[in-house]
Amino acid sequence: MREPWAWTEEDIQSLITEQRPEDLQLEYKKSDSLAKAKEQKTEIAKDVSAMANSAGGVLVYGVDEQKKERRADYLGRRRGQRRNFH
Repeated sequence: MREPWAWTEEDIQSLITEQRPEDLQLEYKKSDSLAKAKEQKTEIAKDVSAMANSAGGVLVYGVDEQKKERRADYLGRRRGQRRNFH
């Protein structure tokens, strides 16, 4: 797999298809984690801080981390909406 900064939608889909589990350097978050409410902003800050203060890694927003079978929750978006994974 490519370096995270070069990931495309296909790379993200590969993580989901292969059911790659979370680990110290990979964490999934549902897309509603990006809501603009204060609670979500605080949670994003905690997630980024925790990752930065450990070995580093990648937070993937748009994938439900709680389900046994991972699914992308970003796939239901309106057609034509830009997808930016960088």
